[in-house]
Amino acid sequence: MERARLSLTSANRINWDRFPMRLYQLGKKLFWDPANLNMERDRKDWEALPEQVREMLLQLTVLFGAGEEAVTWDLSPLLSVLTREGRLEEQMYLEQFLFEESKHTEAFTRILDFMAPGKDNGRFIDSNPSYRRIFYVELPNSMNVLLTDQTPEAQIRAATTYMMIVEGVLAETAYHGYVTTLEGMKVMPTLLEMIRNVMRDESRHIAFGTYLISRLVAEYGEPAFEAFNKRLSELAPLAMGVVEAFFKEAQGPSLVQPEEYVNYAMSQFRNRYTVIERARRMTVEQVYAMGLREMGVVTSSS
Repeated sequence: MERARLSLTSANRINWDRFPMRLYQLGKKLFWDPANLNMERDRKDWEALPEQVREMLLQLTVLFGAGEEAVTWDLSPLLSVLTREGRLEEQMYLEQFLFEESKHTEAFTRILDFMAPGKDNGRFIDSNPSYRRIFYVELPNSMNVLLTDQTPEAQIRAATTYMMIVEGVLAETAYHGYVTTLEGMKVMPTLLEMIRNVMRDESRHIAFGTYLISRLVAEYGEPAFEAFNKRLSELAPLAMGVVEAFFKEAQGPSLVQPEEYVNYAMSQFRNRYTVIERARRMTVEQVYAMGLREMGVVTSSS
């Protein structure tokens, strides 16, 4: 396929005010480098932690880090769709998004290098069939379908799987686990800093998913919204299964009740669902103009 024209040669250049471009600019402003994290205090804290707490944090890190690697592998088909559709602002942000997922994979690898040097931690995934189903089957399949099917419904299935369930429910639950444990025990400050950096990045990722689904709903109406709800109903039991299996394995004194984790993640999710539901009554231009804060984006490094 030959290219018809480049944006820079036309009067219809980048629109700086569109939601994805505002995410892109913010991502540049809030850049961080995993290679600059000083882990010396964390290594000492890790060695001094009770065995139960170490096992829980190791499991959480393996599951979270493996999820970051999975989404690093699987995002590119969605990028290809937006490229083929000529959505330059969305393409530019998604390229940054993919870079950040690679950066998160690096960050969790650096943590595991001292938590479990040279060890195979596949047991945590083997004991969590719902996790395996989401990350080994549902996520890659929903993304790879986009290589041959670029319909709005297929895009919504992919975005719902990735941004709403993987990042919007599972990752939010994991954040809460890390912050509750590390702040409560006053240990591993650099790991906590890293998690806050990842949270900040992924607030933009989840917001982009909310935006993308909202744009498709505003543009294509009820069939798009029904596709969103259908995918949620398919994946919600699996997401709860991931959390239940984690708590079955992790028994440590620093853990709060499972319901608190789930309630935290679901409260965040309900806010995004409300935005998408509202898009049924919005124009595409109104979706482009949505505010960063109303979409839950963390806009500063503090």
